[in-house]
Amino acid sequence: MIPNFRFIHAARYAKLSLMKRIINSVAPIRICDLGGWTDTWFARHGLVLNIAVYPYVQCQMTVSPAASKGDGRLTINAENYGVRYTINPQDVVFGPHPLLEACVAAMRVPRGLDIEATLYSSVPGGSSTGTSAAVTVALIGALDRLTPGRMAQHEVAAKAHSVYAAMHRGCSGASMNLLSSFLENQQEQLENHRELAFFLKY
Repeated sequence: MIPNFRFIHAARYAKLSLMKRIINSVAPIRICDLGGWTDTWFARHGLVLNIAVYPYVQCQMTVSPAASKGDGRLTINAENYGVRYTINPQDVVFGPHPLLEACVAAMRVPRGLDIEATLYSSVPGGSSTGTSAAVTVALIGALDRLTPGRMAQHEVAAKAHSVYAAMHRGCSGASMNLLSSFLENQQEQLENHRELAFFLKY
């Protein structure tokens, strides 16, 4: 008898939805942006060289069953800005950090969960090291853990770039998201801190 892997996978996530989970996701920043802006639609063609470096942009996401009936809620804790606020992941309204909120809107966040995503970068935003692209990749990678199946690295990059480009009216290169996603690393733990999964490590 061939097992129904789709059913097994769904059953596993149904069980996990009843537990508190911790998902850690990191993505590198970049330096040496040679050929920058030649990877945009208006440049038509070009060559880009980036070097992925530490310190990583970090995203830690705690996930637990919703305290009350309904869609659940997602709290964004942007540590670099000292801002913490809550949104409805099923009906995202853009607020203090539209890029982060656009990432949530672009992903299929399951109902019935209370989520808190804490984001931090040792390198400040606006320093031309691709921190915005890295935080987009880290957040999308963490949110991807909430549903069965996994996005491939190029799919994470494409999703992150589509979000980033939409927020900047198409004026965004693809190389930053691609670089961060292929070096992205995620780790998930259960509430007893037993390691559950570790993947996308290069």
